[in-house]
Amino acid sequence: MKALTFILTFCIIAAAFSPASATPTVVAIHQHQLNEFSKLNKTLYRLNETRRELDGGDCDYVVTIKTSCSSPSHTRDQIGLSLGDADGSKIYVPKLDAPDSGRFDSCAIDVIPVSGGGCIKSICSHFLFRSGPDGWRPETVTAYDYISPPITFFYDIDIPEGDGGYGYNYCH
Repeated sequence: MKALTFILTFCIIAAAFSPASATPTVVAIHQHQLNEFSKLNKTLYRLNETRRELDGGDCDYVVTIKTSCSSPSHTRDQIGLSLGDADGSKIYVPKLDAPDSGRFDSCAIDVIPVSGGGCIKSICSHFLFRSGPDGWRPETVTAYDYISPPITFFYDIDIPEGDGGYGYNYCH
């Protein structure tokens, strides 16, 4: 009887650990891959460094704005923005596009090149300015500089009309 118990126990253990019942394992080898934004950042960095060396000129930035799907389908609002760094330097763009241009339509993603106003370091603040009758509503704003990874600011609220602007300051 002991022999039979021993054999059955051995069979159960062998069946549990046999290769036929083994779970396949996926082994992933991680390799660093540059995404399109990394390439964009490197290109902006080289361009901005060249400009600064040659003439102390302005730097270029890229901002993507996703308009909320709860925003009006078209807007006649005038939209402006400012970007800032921890040193207090700012770039202000009072008018991103003409009203009725087709930009900032509901559910749209607009890519906006920003230049002028000098150079700032890592972007840590962002403010939006709106004037007009439609009540435009952004969902997210992502700013790309030439030093740091992109930073995304989450809105999904109605931007109040006026000169005060509405936004975020994560600078320390």
